[in-house]
Amino acid sequence: MKLRIKELRKARGLTQRELADMAGLSQSYLTELENEKKTINVNRMSAIARALGVAPKDLIVGEEKSPHAKLIALFEPLSADQQEVVLRLMETIVSRPGRS
Repeated sequence: MKLRIKELRKARGLTQRELADMAGLSQSYLTELENEKKTINVNRMSAIARALGVAPKDLIVGEEKSPHAKLIALFEPLSADQQEVVLRLMETIVSRPGRS
């Protein structure tokens, strides 16, 4: 999944350090995200989006084609309790033996 973090960060005149601090992340992790060397989870994507003042789906390039964007769009409006249920369900599915 390609992200627009660097583009949006620069458009807001923020350094990597500033954005990392605002999102509660390390600068090295943010650098790796911007260089597409790390993947991102929903919580970190939400933190970066909040820091940039955008919706998480706005961080994704080509979001209309991305299954990740669809998941985020469905996940965002849920309450915290509902999000926790969905995350537990997904973790159960991913950790099931014999999944292909």
